[in-house]
Amino acid sequence: MIEFLTQNCWWIPFYGLVGATLTLPWSTGIIQRTGPRPAAYFNILMTLLAFIHGSIVYQAVCHQEPREII
Repeated sequence: MIEFLTQNCWWIPFYGLVGATLTLPWSTGIIQRTGPRPAAYFNILMTLLAFIHGSIVYQAVCHQEPREII
């Protein structure tokens, strides 16, 4: 699992983009009945996912030896 997350660490910046995309119906006014609260929940969820993913990858990478990239 850790190797999967490490190999896919390029996903981390996209969590914010996905969160912003999910909130478009609220920001454009397409969805008005529920108010802005569900949009905030999507943003919080995606931020937490990015934080957890980044934390796991950081912990895994810190315990490895440096690699030379050529």
